[in-house]
Amino acid sequence: MQAADHRKVHTHLYKMKSGTTQIVEIPNLTFISAHGQGPKDVYAMHEGDALWSITRVVNRLKDMTKLDLDYKFKLMPLEMEWSAASPSIQEKSPWKAMMQVPDLITEDMFHTALLELEKRKRSVRVPLELEKQPGGTAIQTLHTGAYDHLKESKDSLLLFCRDEQHQIKNDFREIYINQPFCNPPEKLKTIVRVRIDN
Repeated sequence: MQAADHRKVHTHLYKMKSGTTQIVEIPNLTFISAHGQGPKDVYAMHEGDALWSITRVVNRLKDMTKLDLDYKFKLMPLEMEWSAASPSIQEKSPWKAMMQVPDLITEDMFHTALLELEKRKRSVRVPLELEKQPGGTAIQTLHTGAYDHLKESKDSLLLFCRDEQHQIKNDFREIYINQPFCNPPEKLKTIVRVRIDN
């Protein structure tokens, strides 16, 4: 049984050349998500309770789909939306952490995974949701380099939207393509995406 890699299933969303900008059509996608508040610290998020809990549930779902549905899938990267509502009070800024899962994951499967982890005394540490996100149009770029410089890529997207007269619909999303603890800052790859009106 081969493992489905949803980075390849949705290649246009998760693979692009550094420094390029493109408009993409996002299909309806399913995520395990968590909400919280705190400073914008990507390294802390990769070590924190939110990603730990999301990964634990996704791994349980992987076992379930492999045994029950003959479907094996790979873990997807962490995706974050950091609210820009309170830029001057970063320690209280809301955030949303997400990991994409196959659309065949149902609410029943999600709750079964949570219950099984609880019975094994391996409960998640933060509240989680199974979220069906609607499709739409977005603009994105691949940022290569330290997370501290992500604002430069966001500014380039803002400039593109202004020049092309696109209206931004929500907060920027950051998708961490490679692992921060396994790569030097100059080799970190982050897709920066924001939804726009057609």
